[in-house]
Amino acid sequence: MLYSILLGIAIFWVTSKIMNLRGWGLIMNTLFVIAGSMVGKWVLNIVGFGVGGSFIPSLISGVIGCCVVVLAIRVLNK
Repeated sequence: MLYSILLGIAIFWVTSKIMNLRGWGLIMNTLFVIAGSMVGKWVLNIVGFGVGGSFIPSLISGVIGCCVVVLAIRVLNK
Protein backbone atom coordinates (compact mmCIF):
# COMPACT_ATOMS: atom_id res chain seq x y z
CA MET A 1 0.00 0.00 0.00
CA LEU A 2 2.84 2.38 0.80
CA TYR A 3 4.34 1.57 -2.62
CA SER A 4 1.08 2.58 -4.35
CA ILE A 5 0.84 5.82 -2.39
CA LEU A 6 4.42 6.80 -3.18
CA LEU A 7 3.95 5.87 -6.82
CA GLY A 8 0.76 7.95 -7.02
CA ILE A 9 2.46 10.97 -5.47
CA ALA A 10 5.36 10.65 -7.92
CA ILE A 11 3.02 10.26 -10.91
CA PHE A 12 1.02 13.36 -10.07
CA TRP A 13 4.11 15.41 -9.25
CA VAL A 14 5.77 14.61 -12.61
CA THR A 15 2.49 15.15 -14.48
CA SER A 16 1.94 18.50 -12.76
CA LYS A 17 5.40 19.65 -13.88
CA ILE A 18 4.84 18.52 -17.48
CA MET A 19 1.26 19.80 -17.84
CA ASN A 20 1.65 22.88 -15.60
CA LEU A 21 -1.02 21.80 -13.12
CA ARG A 22 -1.81 23.15 -9.72
CA GLY A 23 -3.10 20.86 -6.99
CA TRP A 24 -6.81 20.16 -7.40
CA GLY A 25 -7.27 18.59 -4.01
CA LEU A 26 -6.68 15.12 -2.70
CA ILE A 27 -9.74 13.50 -4.26
CA MET A 28 -9.20 14.92 -7.77
CA ASN A 29 -5.46 14.17 -7.68
CA THR A 30 -6.22 10.59 -6.65
CA LEU A 31 -8.78 10.20 -9.43
CA PHE A 32 -6.31 11.56 -12.00
CA VAL A 33 -3.64 9.11 -10.88
CA ILE A 34 -6.03 6.14 -10.97
CA ALA A 35 -7.45 7.07 -14.38
CA GLY A 36 -4.03 7.98 -15.71
CA SER A 37 -2.47 4.72 -14.61
CA MET A 38 -5.22 2.72 -16.29
CA VAL A 39 -5.05 4.77 -19.50
CA GLY A 40 -1.25 4.64 -19.56
CA LYS A 41 -1.09 0.86 -19.25
CA TRP A 42 -3.85 0.48 -21.85
CA VAL A 43 -2.10 2.79 -24.35
CA LEU A 44 1.28 1.16 -23.86
CA ASN A 45 -0.23 -2.32 -24.26
CA ILE A 46 -1.85 -1.26 -27.54
CA VAL A 47 1.48 0.08 -28.81
CA GLY A 48 3.17 -3.17 -27.80
CA PHE A 49 5.09 -2.17 -24.69
CA GLY A 50 4.17 -4.38 -21.76
CA VAL A 51 4.55 -2.61 -18.45
CA GLY A 52 5.99 -4.61 -15.58
CA GLY A 53 5.29 -4.07 -11.92
CA SER A 54 8.48 -2.22 -11.03
CA PHE A 55 8.56 1.43 -10.02
CA ILE A 56 10.03 3.13 -13.11
CA PRO A 57 7.84 1.44 -15.79
CA SER A 58 4.76 2.03 -13.64
CA LEU A 59 5.76 5.67 -13.14
CA ILE A 60 6.28 6.21 -16.86
CA SER A 61 2.98 4.59 -17.85
CA GLY A 62 1.13 6.50 -15.12
CA VAL A 63 2.59 9.83 -16.23
CA ILE A 64 1.74 9.15 -19.88
CA GLY A 65 -1.80 8.22 -18.91
CA CYS A 66 -2.27 11.22 -16.61
CA CYS A 67 -1.03 13.56 -19.34
CA VAL A 68 -3.54 12.02 -21.77
CA VAL A 69 -6.36 12.38 -19.24
CA VAL A 70 -5.47 16.03 -18.45
CA LEU A 71 -5.17 16.83 -22.16
CA ALA A 72 -8.57 15.26 -22.83
CA ILE A 73 -10.15 17.29 -20.03
CA ARG A 74 -8.59 20.49 -21.37
CA VAL A 75 -9.87 19.78 -24.88
CA LEU A 76 -13.37 18.96 -23.61
CA ASN A 77 -13.50 22.15 -21.53
CA LYS A 78 -12.88 24.39 -24.56
